[in-house]
Amino acid sequence: MSIRKNILFWLIPPIIIIGVITVGTVYHFISKTVKQNIFDKLEIAANTLQENVHSFLQEKRTRTIDFSSDGFIRECTKIITEKESERENYTTDLNTHLSINKLPIGPDILEVFVVDLDGKVISSTEISRIGKEVSGENYFSKTMKKGSSISDLHYSQIFRQNTFELSRLLFDKEGQKTVGIIVNRYRGDSLWKVIHSGIQEELGQVKQLEGLGETTKLYVVNSNKLLITGSRFMEDTTLKHVVDTEGVRAALENGIGMIGMYTNYKGIPVLGASRYFEEMDWVVLAEKDVSEAFAPIVRLRNLTIIITIAGIIVIVTMAIILTSGITKPIRKLVEGTRKISKEDYVYNIEPTAKDEVEYLTRTFNDMSSLLIQTKKQLRDYENNLEKKVEDKTKEVTIKARQQEIVAEIGKLLWTNLDIQDIMDRMVIRVSMTLKVEFCLILLFDKSKKFLRLISGVGWKEGLVGHATLGVGLESIEGCTLKELKPIVIRDFRTETRFSDSSFLRKHGVVSGISVPMVADGRVIGVIGVHTTQLKEFSNDDINFIRLVGYLIAAGIESKKAYMDE
Repeated sequence: MSIRKNILFWLIPPIIIIGVITVGTVYHFISKTVKQNIFDKLEIAANTLQENVHSFLQEKRTRTIDFSSDGFIRECTKIITEKESERENYTTDLNTHLSINKLPIGPDILEVFVVDLDGKVISSTEISRIGKEVSGENYFSKTMKKGSSISDLHYSQIFRQNTFELSRLLFDKEGQKTVGIIVNRYRGDSLWKVIHSGIQEELGQVKQLEGLGETTKLYVVNSNKLLITGSRFMEDTTLKHVVDTEGVRAALENGIGMIGMYTNYKGIPVLGASRYFEEMDWVVLAEKDVSEAFAPIVRLRNLTIIITIAGIIVIVTMAIILTSGITKPIRKLVEGTRKISKEDYVYNIEPTAKDEVEYLTRTFNDMSSLLIQTKKQLRDYENNLEKKVEDKTKEVTIKARQQEIVAEIGKLLWTNLDIQDIMDRMVIRVSMTLKVEFCLILLFDKSKKFLRLISGVGWKEGLVGHATLGVGLESIEGCTLKELKPIVIRDFRTETRFSDSSFLRKHGVVSGISVPMVADGRVIGVIGVHTTQLKEFSNDDINFIRLVGYLIAAGIESKKAYMDE
């Protein structure tokens, strides 16, 4: 057999095999990495969506608690249900109060109404509904048993749209006798906005899910496997489209969820992550079409095949044309391919002549350099992905801890604990959660000319309960009361707005937040956190302090109302 045939016979098969193995190995590795990256993003999206839905419902629950603590509503309800002679006048007054003072608070509230203990509507922002019987509604029976209720999404024939209700028992001013139930009916499409626009409204924050691709779908399914948040790809699907997919079934069966590849409700293969939302027996899902997810891999595969085929053609052509003096370069090339197959991409071949062999050699070196760059890019990508996942995990953990404290305050306010004990507990929990040394609650004294340090942690002994601060604009506390919004100080050492800040400076405070405490539209004091270290406070931190202050202020006013009576 001639040298040419020998070269063709012994060179071409190994090159093809090595090329296929290399392409297959690279393709498998990249495919696995990209797939895992997509799963991680979908998992984060599903977890964030679950958190958004929880925050949305928690905000509605807090609003209902606020309404149920309204002394005017409770007193009117008691008189309407017990004194028939005064029922008409008090019904009119309560209707007006609900329509003017309560309904406008929430733009997504359709109706606020009060039900007596027999299940009859006795007051409502919808006058035509007064006298209607609702004892057969799930929210009525559930509230009578458990004290409060959040209904599932359902279609309302009265309002001709999807709605859901939050309800809570009403007690008399002494808090001993149940006098009725207050119910807030919300628009069903407000839940859809949580998916597609984030949460804004009273929470003052927006958490959007971006960068997930054109075919990514985020939605919620109820326990009957019905779509309850609509679809941006299909019209009129809420409570009409059954979603019986592997992701939904797994979450409802195991109470956790799953991550994997399956067929979605449109019959399209997707990569998806599902999470079980125990609070409402719902399933939240994040999905991405396989076609879009693997599109970059397909393009890379095709490009790699073209490059491999082009390289093989070049080598074969050189072998046919050059039959002499090429053995040595071929041996070098074979040695180089062997090293590359072992991921030794640093191997380099020096050209020995200015001819086609030199071109082939330089092409080989370029491919080696390209593989080095590709490997480095993949390694950098993997490291960045791990950091993003870690940062997101920390953020979710902090957010969850803050929500636990908010929930704990809500629970404590409904106990018999003294409000001072509640405040003393909360300043400790808040300082630990935000990792600061100081936390304080300042309330107006009777003259409203000073703020008294009612509760705090980290301050010098003897100050809590006795120290007073002025309310002038030269202090951060006074400015907070004046502007009625949070004030953040990044560095007191360079701050020039507040000349009267000796109290904080004596404690070495460097950074801090000061937030007004408002209850029923009335400012009663200031809550703040401070640290001796330079600290950047996030919007979540500010919103957390604001919500804690709001709840404690509401609790103080509620306890004060009981004491006055």
